[in-house]
Amino acid sequence: MAMRPRSGGVSNTTRPRQTYRPSFEDFQPQFELKEEHEAHIIHVHIPGFLKEQVRITFVHSPAPGVVRVHGQRPLGNNKWSRFDQTFPLPQNCDSSKIHGKFHNGILTISP
Repeated sequence: MAMRPRSGGVSNTTRPRQTYRPSFEDFQPQFELKEEHEAHIIHVHIPGFLKEQVRITFVHSPAPGVVRVHGQRPLGNNKWSRFDQTFPLPQNCDSSKIHGKFHNGILTISP
């Protein structure tokens, strides 16, 4: 009868642990800046991205601030697509009224 190791069933032979580092492909989104009566609109074209893969943040410094749009999504085989874009805000922008809407791969930001 063969004896089994007592340490939780783990044998003395171990495999080296493989670590996978993701590789990133930088994506440069297309965007349009539109000025309408009392509003500035930013359309950011990010096809293939989902709403959950995109983040919008407001950075107050330097005044009046910038809107940062960034995101990443998996492409498969440990590859990811990512982007990071900033847009300066106009001087008369009320940062408390900034909002975004995502539809069909287009993010619309109204500062």
